[in-house]
Amino acid sequence: MYPIDHDAAVRLLTECVQLPTVNPPGNEKLAADWLAAQLQRKGFSPRVDDLGDNRANIMTVLQGTGEKPALVFNGHLDVVPVGDTPWTHDPFGGVQANGRLYGRGTSDMKSGLMAMVMAVDALMRAGVRLKGDLILSGVADEETGALGAKSWVQAGGLQGVGAVVIGEPTNLEVYVAEKGACWLEITTYGKTAHGSMPDLGINAVMHMTTALHALTRLSLPFQPHPLFDKPTMNVGTIAGGNKTNVVPDRCTATIDLRTLPGMRHEDILQDIRRTLDGLREALPHFTYELRVIAERAPVASDPQAPIVQTALAVLEARGRRETPKATPGFATDASVFQPASGAPFLIFGPGIPQLAHQPNEYVEIDTYLKSIDLFCELAVKYLS
Repeated sequence: MYPIDHDAAVRLLTECVQLPTVNPPGNEKLAADWLAAQLQRKGFSPRVDDLGDNRANIMTVLQGTGEKPALVFNGHLDVVPVGDTPWTHDPFGGVQANGRLYGRGTSDMKSGLMAMVMAVDALMRAGVRLKGDLILSGVADEETGALGAKSWVQAGGLQGVGAVVIGEPTNLEVYVAEKGACWLEITTYGKTAHGSMPDLGINAVMHMTTALHALTRLSLPFQPHPLFDKPTMNVGTIAGGNKTNVVPDRCTATIDLRTLPGMRHEDILQDIRRTLDGLREALPHFTYELRVIAERAPVASDPQAPIVQTALAVLEARGRRETPKATPGFATDASVFQPASGAPFLIFGPGIPQLAHQPNEYVEIDTYLKSIDLFCELAVKYLS
């Protein structure tokens, strides 16, 4: 139905995978400049926003009539490191084998973003008349601190937007919710003394043990959500002391909190501080410092939102009855976009979620090509 050149689509994804946009450090400007050149050749007028340190966002617009709010097709340009496990194929070789394209980022999520590029191009070449702008957005730093998404929002990228489609790996299933993440660093302080005379010191490790026991017993209030079980808390790391015969005067632990839509991280932090402050009665010399080291908001779209229902209808027309799901655990830039705009989001892409961050990552080429047509149809139906 749409003029999609499958060979060109595979070449585009292959070239993109061959760009080493590993985060850290990112180097996404390499991909943004490359993609800008591709889009210019296709007749678009892309804009690259330089974020410094060889990092950048890119966006372009297929203009509509303005009768409807815009639709965003979004993806990220960065990939995670390759890791120490040997790969069967060069992770930046873009090797094809057995109907698959191998390489870091093939599933997470260069296949999703390149499918969106091909879809926007196909709609332009088909002369499709849309009632709202179709915005193509590629951002930096999704895998670490969301620098690209935050910068794009601050620059007004979501003004006038009615919905956002994020091409993260879902194997063409429809995801509408994701847990939040709040990573905390807690440091307890004490006083050194000889290990044979511990009463002369203040043991920061023992104070941390008491603090962690108190926090893991803390009940975090939440509203049940149909797509999630419950929030979780995991003590991920702990380090303290410097010698066996010295009372430790410092101990640091990190905690991974996973939160549900409706939970406010500010409220949780207040509960944690209240709990830790309450330890001072039993531990007179208890002193601590609490710091948030990373944060992603929990977000969810209404399953009845037009963008969600349109995606379900597009899939059903092709013989696939889907129900909206939550991500299997990963967070996306929806955690930045929805709190800033209130716009419903949809996470939908050709990659395989279980292959994200894995060695020998790949995408099924047929699924990638199928997703281009689905993105075309999604945009046309939503913006018609």
